Amino acid sequence: MKRKVIAAAALFVAVMVTALSTTVNAVAPGFSDFEITPVVAVQPAPPTAPGEPPAEAPRITSPETGVSLNISLDDLPTGTTGVSLGVAQVPRGSADRVEVENAVAALPRGRGRTAVVEAININLTDQNQQGIAVLENRVRVSVPAPRGVRGEVDVAVVHPETGQLIIMRGSVDARGFLTFRTPVMGTFLILRR
Repeated sequence: MKRKVIAAAALFVAVMVTALSTTVNAVAPGFSDFEITPVVAVQPAPPTAPGEPPAEAPRITSPETGVSLNISLDDLPTGTTGVSLGVAQVPRGSADRVEVENAVAALPRGRGRTAVVEAININLTDQNQQGIAVLENRVRVSVPAPRGVRGEVDVAVVHPETGQLIIMRGSVDARGFLTFRTPVMGTFLILRR
């Protein structure tokens, strides 16, 4: 009886170590599985003089991942006063990633956008922990660029309400951050052009 208990305990430990190792390996350095910022108050966009371009909206940053959004109250559904930013890398084979990969694969040949470099899920929740998937305006997103990615890239996401594939042009700056503008939150594929 004692041997069976010890064997069962050893099996349990082995399974747990394997499960933890798999979880850790599924996430790239710099990203955690469920990195979520505390809820922060969102401010209105800074005013601008007539005829001048709009000022950049205030920035919300995930300190662990370096992912940031420039977002103001004008970009959010009515009644939203605060948001929390959630960031996670999306492993191969996950349903969210496969949905976007399939939409990209359905593009006509010759588009040159089929090499997926990385997938990342970026989401917002409001002060009541309700998800915000569709924004009122396009917001600027900055993410640390994957290793070896430079210049211009395409970023793809599936619109959560219409199911339509959205492809946005992004560029990597001198600091190594990929920046793009998006009207929605969700699973983003970074594509080699």
